[in-house]
Amino acid sequence: MKKKQLLVFIMAGSLAAGMSPVTMAFAEADTQTVTIEDTVAVAAESEEGEAAAEPVQDISDAAADTPVEEPAQAADTPTAEPTQAAADTPAAEPTQAAADTPAAEPAQAADAVVDDGFNSGDTAELTLEEEESATPTPETTGQIILKAADGTQTSYSTLAEAIAAAPVNIGKDGEVTQILVTGTVEISETVVIDQNKNISIAAAADGTTIKRAAGFLGDMFKVKDESTSFQFGTGKEGETVLSLTVTGALDQGDATGSIISVEGGYFGLSDGVTLTGNRTSAPGAAICNSGGSIGLAGGTITGNQSEGIVNEAAEITGGAIYSLGEIRVSGAVIVKDNKDDGLNDNSIVLGGDNACIAAIGQLAETADLQVRRSDAAAGKIIVKVGTDANGTALTTMENILAHVHYLDTTEYTINNQTGALESVTAPVCTMTLTADSISWNKAYEHTVDLTFHTNDAGVGGRYYVTWVKKSDSTPGFEAVKSNYKSSGDIASSASVQLTDVAYDTAIKVVVYAEDSKGLEAVAPLVLTLKAKASTPTEAPVTTTPTPTTRATINPSVSESKVTGLEKALEFYPKQMYNFTVIGAGTDNTNPIKGDTKWIPYGWSMSAKNIDTGYQKSWSIGNVNGIKQAKTFRMYIFFQKYIYNGSEWEATGVKEALPTEFKSKAIDFTVTPSGAITPTATAGSGSGGYDYNGTGSGDGDGTDGDDAENHDGTDSDTGSTSATNARTADNSPIATMMMLASLSLVAGGYVIVRKRKKEI
Repeated sequence: MKKKQLLVFIMAGSLAAGMSPVTMAFAEADTQTVTIEDTVAVAAESEEGEAAAEPVQDISDAAADTPVEEPAQAADTPTAEPTQAAADTPAAEPTQAAADTPAAEPAQAADAVVDDGFNSGDTAELTLEEEESATPTPETTGQIILKAADGTQTSYSTLAEAIAAAPVNIGKDGEVTQILVTGTVEISETVVIDQNKNISIAAAADGTTIKRAAGFLGDMFKVKDESTSFQFGTGKEGETVLSLTVTGALDQGDATGSIISVEGGYFGLSDGVTLTGNRTSAPGAAICNSGGSIGLAGGTITGNQSEGIVNEAAEITGGAIYSLGEIRVSGAVIVKDNKDDGLNDNSIVLGGDNACIAAIGQLAETADLQVRRSDAAAGKIIVKVGTDANGTALTTMENILAHVHYLDTTEYTINNQTGALESVTAPVCTMTLTADSISWNKAYEHTVDLTFHTNDAGVGGRYYVTWVKKSDSTPGFEAVKSNYKSSGDIASSASVQLTDVAYDTAIKVVVYAEDSKGLEAVAPLVLTLKAKASTPTEAPVTTTPTPTTRATINPSVSESKVTGLEKALEFYPKQMYNFTVIGAGTDNTNPIKGDTKWIPYGWSMSAKNIDTGYQKSWSIGNVNGIKQAKTFRMYIFFQKYIYNGSEWEATGVKEALPTEFKSKAIDFTVTPSGAITPTATAGSGSGGYDYNGTGSGDGDGTDGDDAENHDGTDSDTGSTSATNARTADNSPIATMMMLASLSLVAGGYVIVRKRKKEI
């Protein structure tokens, strides 16, 4: 036999199935919530059998003014019911604390215990004995331990057995029966909680899972009888919340039941618990509440799917939660990203006149509840603010609506005062368009001039203009918006010039606009224009020639020219070469409105330097020289300009034109003294470009790029030009003269030494 190990669990905060009108002033006196005070501490047994650590108690959620040593008496109020607070020590019995004067604190702290009629569970000291040859049942690979009221702990092979062994007729005000679970537990038949039991299931180890067994399709848990209470509570180890996942997922097919079916009594969910994975034909995939009450003080319900069902009243049900009664919420509860059979969001579905979301405490920043009504209609309540016995609100409508999201937003919205549904009223646009003038342009045959104004566009309003033949049907707003001839901002008036208009036939000009809210104008502006009149021929007259027009010139940036880099270049160290760039369209000396051209403004060996880090001088070289014959790619950057009828205007369009140049194979050496053979010839000047787009330079090297270093990289390195003269065979004159001088000195030294020896 292995030595026994002591596993100490201190569990508090179970969901008690109580309803206390002292804390809520709803239409029904019943109130449900969850108080979370659970802590789990583990102590391993030593070789001598002594405990290695004492149990650790967590009462962080207990009210600060609640005494621990002695029970606190409840206020003598006819409608008040006491609640229990966890205050055990390892050697003491649980003490009971009353919820003193619940109305004394209108604004409740986020971590305070809400006196909602549910008793907090007693602290439990639980010893797990590990048998030497324990054989798990087919339903579980973990442990299921039930703690009785007298402190007895019993291990069971199934949850059904553990719950069946729990005491009956305890009711919501009785002591909670705690069941602690570790590992993975399978459910192969519906676990029924009835006979007015008070059950709390919590994880005693992180990563605990309760799952649907293969082939089991029905409800996983079913709560019955009026005073029965069942919850998934929070397990803690120190301050760490232990995770418990309850999943209804099947490898194949869909289930027919819910994870939790509440036919009567109460069900609660706490922090650290996740209900997920159930795909079913039942109205509520995670929770189906047909006759009881639900309290959500934390936890997450996500990843479930329920197909919609039409009931006798032609109401569509189906959701992660389907409830005919109130769902009381507080804390960091999350119910979102669940689907219906059409894969639409369908997380909480409220059905029946009494169903709503009732906030009995502050919703945490992370809380997120997606909700809709199956019987949606204006006036139906969606959310309400809970109050205590004195009528003091437990939270605010603003806090609720920041975390409760109604899904059918196209039809209804939640009134921020009453919490009821109200029909969405489509906004009405009052913007109208009025024409001021329309005519053919006197200078250009294919151009129409148009001016118009509006009464109320607001900041951000825009217009869209197009034209069609008069015989064609008028295009709609979306068609014009996606394929307009002209567009722009409009606040009050606009002047538009349409180009490329057919002038030999009658046309129809169509103007649409939208205001700052994106609402379409009351009606489009539709104007007709006759074909441009021809010259009268009744009598011979002398006429002024009509100015000829032409199509706009819009060259591609690839039509730009680069010269000076056609031949392979000898890149001696610090040798610079000048090149010239002529932008496409820069030779257009007689532009018309709409013509474009490309002006070069810099270059780099990397295309990503189009906005910054580029070279401005039109010369290139390498500080260390290039000996090998290679081909390099450089990028010349251009900005697009457009002629507005009187001058060229810069646009925000920039393009990078790739250009190749080559290096010639050469040979040079660097002496230990730093001299280079052969040296480079002198360079001069500084590169640049002019407004007309022709870039040129004579290369002082200060802005030159290092071609060798850019071979296959994106780095840019400046270099300077050399100033030493060069011989015809590229030999360095200065270096040769220096070597000759040193030779003469060395020869003289040898002669002197020889003469001294002879003497």
